[in-house]
Amino acid sequence: KINKQKQISAIIPNLVHSLDASSLSLLINYLIINDSSIPFFCVHDCFASTANNLPLIKSLFQNSLRDIYSPDLLFNIHSSFLQLLAPLM
Repeated sequence: KINKQKQISAIIPNLVHSLDASSLSLLINYLIINDSSIPFFCVHDCFASTANNLPLIKSLFQNSLRDIYSPDLLFNIHSSFLQLLAPLM
């Protein structure tokens, strides 16, 4: 049986975790597109590289965050959640 309260309390942490994972995935894609020879290490939601590559990584990471957290995307997620959760409320 689905526990309604647990589902409601898990929505936001799961959304944040998914958005974090998506932004890191986009960063890796951008790195591959720009220069696949850059040393890049990541574990869960942490990443590292050599200091000389940080300006590029910072710029690409900002791009990935901009793409993930665009107003349209967040509005669409909000609208979808409202539609999906309406029967539960």
